[in-house]
Amino acid sequence: RMLMTAFNTLDASLDNEVCGESQNKDSCEAHKAHTSNHQDEELIRAIVDLERYPIHQRGLSYDLLVEDCRRQLKAVGSVDLAGFIRKDAIEKMANEVDNLPSYNRLNLVSPYGASIDDEPPKINSTLGGKSRQPHPSQRLFAQDTNAVAADLIPLNTLIR
Repeated sequence: RMLMTAFNTLDASLDNEVCGESQNKDSCEAHKAHTSNHQDEELIRAIVDLERYPIHQRGLSYDLLVEDCRRQLKAVGSVDLAGFIRKDAIEKMANEVDNLPSYNRLNLVSPYGASIDDEPPKINSTLGGKSRQPHPSQRLFAQDTNAVAADLIPLNTLIR
């Protein structure tokens, strides 16, 4: 918090210096946008490992990351970014909600995580003949969820 306070104080003094009444409005807006981007990057850096996953700036490393994500998505249908969220950030976010009440829910869901209580059964017509087996998307899986309601999480937490 001290670091963010120092950045905010510095930015405020720069705003007064660069965006005074006699300054050009366009240069003032450009300065504010640059300042905002710097603050956003620092907030993101507190959560995301930007050294490993350079999502904050375009360039060769960014392009290689995007290409790797596309390769993974094409190969397995999802992207695994191990360590994307910094371990210390995960621990801090967990500690922020650890003492809050959580709701436990056990549902039967489709392979896609959707509740299928009200859906009519689908027949897999690709198998043909007499088998008439249910479509694989109709298989049921148990999903045990523990969640904290968003309105119980304080606004000044990292997880928000």
